[in-house]
Amino acid sequence: MEIKYIKGDATEPIIHEGKYSVICHCCNAIGAWGKGFVVPLGKKYPRAKERYFEFIKASNKDNRLGSVSFAKVADNIIVANIIGQYDIYPKNGKIPLDYEALEKGFKFIIEMFQMHRMPLTIHMPKIGCGLAGGDWNRVENIIKNTFISSNIEVYVYLL
Repeated sequence: MEIKYIKGDATEPIIHEGKYSVICHCCNAIGAWGKGFVVPLGKKYPRAKERYFEFIKASNKDNRLGSVSFAKVADNIIVANIIGQYDIYPKNGKIPLDYEALEKGFKFIIEMFQMHRMPLTIHMPKIGCGLAGGDWNRVENIIKNTFISSNIEVYVYLL
């Protein structure tokens, strides 16, 4: 199985009968929502934004990285707010994306859906590689070592 790259909008995932379409995106740990992919995501699915802020308010800032808050936004669509970056922009040459936190979040998604016996497909933009400054080759390898190695279909949307 390989990652499927398709032209389109990740806020409108492909729907597979009998499976949840999980929209994954990378959030920061500081409680900021307002730039990048979250703008159209929050407009289309306000519940995803609400869940992010509820999670930020209820959690300890020091333990957020690698966590995931879920928002069911339609019968068959769930948004996974992955706390994979500690800040928004690179500072002093250091990118805010935390690759280990992103991987931890991916693994948590797999565990949760397997535990509840919920079949899923994964949908995302080039997660962590916009404002968070990540290297897509590294992120792609994490996707392959988590979702793909677990036989989960992954769709990466390119606008």
